[in-house]
Amino acid sequence: MKRVIGLLVLLLVCIAPAGEVSAASAAGSETVWVCGGPNSKRYHKSKNCKGLKRCSRNPKSLSKEEAKKKGYTPCKLCYK
Repeated sequence: MKRVIGLLVLLLVCIAPAGEVSAASAAGSETVWVCGGPNSKRYHKSKNCKGLKRCSRNPKSLSKEEAKKKGYTPCKLCYK
């Protein structure tokens, strides 16, 4: 019986589309951009956001969860 269950699990893993698995794991860790300067308070959806134009340093990418843990809040231009 264990052998049959093992074969079924192996078969399901082999026929499951790989794109769905990676999309599900990627959805949990959205990448955002922060300026990283001493007065920086917002995170942005895109490196090209207008809110990052005055950034004196190169913008850094972080996960959204990490940015929130560090005290960053959503940009009002990106997250309307």
